[in-house]
Amino acid sequence: MGESGGTFRGSTSVDFASDVSAAVSYLKSRAEVDEKKIGLIGHSEGGLIAPMVASSNTDVSFIVLLAGPGVNGVEIMATQNVLVNRQSGMAEDKNAKIDAINRQIYQAVLQSPPNEIVAKDLLAEKYFILGQADSPNIAVEYTQLTSQWFQFFLAAEPKKYLSKVQIPVLAMNGDKDTQVAAELNLSAIESILNESNNKRFTIELIPNLNHLFQTAKTGSVNEYASNEETFSPVALKIMGDWISGL
Repeated sequence: MGESGGTFRGSTSVDFASDVSAAVSYLKSRAEVDEKKIGLIGHSEGGLIAPMVASSNTDVSFIVLLAGPGVNGVEIMATQNVLVNRQSGMAEDKNAKIDAINRQIYQAVLQSPPNEIVAKDLLAEKYFILGQADSPNIAVEYTQLTSQWFQFFLAAEPKKYLSKVQIPVLAMNGDKDTQVAAELNLSAIESILNESNNKRFTIELIPNLNHLFQTAKTGSVNEYASNEETFSPVALKIMGDWISGL
């Protein structure tokens, strides 16, 4: 960004967590900042990065997870695809077939090195079912799936980091989120924090909000651009009140 160094291509959540830790260190150096009240608010992937940082950085005093993951990337992506396909009107039997193939694809690309033959065969099968045989998107999707960022995200286990977090945690999500399924992930986050004996956490499932915390009709990704609400005032108030009460 600007004149800063670094290479974005090939970066993963680990690199972004390192950037966040650097930002925390900078804030500590500012005279006008109370170093005992530095917190992190992370949305979506940021909801993984915040606990990654907080699990090892004692300068973080609280974290807010906005549509943050509570399950691994395979479950996040598989569930997201099912929900998005359902929103688009795909028949449930067809959706189930695509889900099974996607899960096999994820396992193939998670091998070291990725099983290219199996993954591409499965991708070809998926696109045939979708009526898009020989689509150039097969190669495009394979490239995306085997990128360093996606490889890390698929394998990432939020529990590895959340279980080490003993500071206050606020986890929020909207019940119309089709990208990070609210009940699946909030319940997982709650279980992890309970198991790790964190006594200072709050779980908030907010009605009628999508992944971007906009008031939504369906939660479909197609609504994002046309929705004039930037961020729900209801969600902002919950977050602001919680932070003020620490």
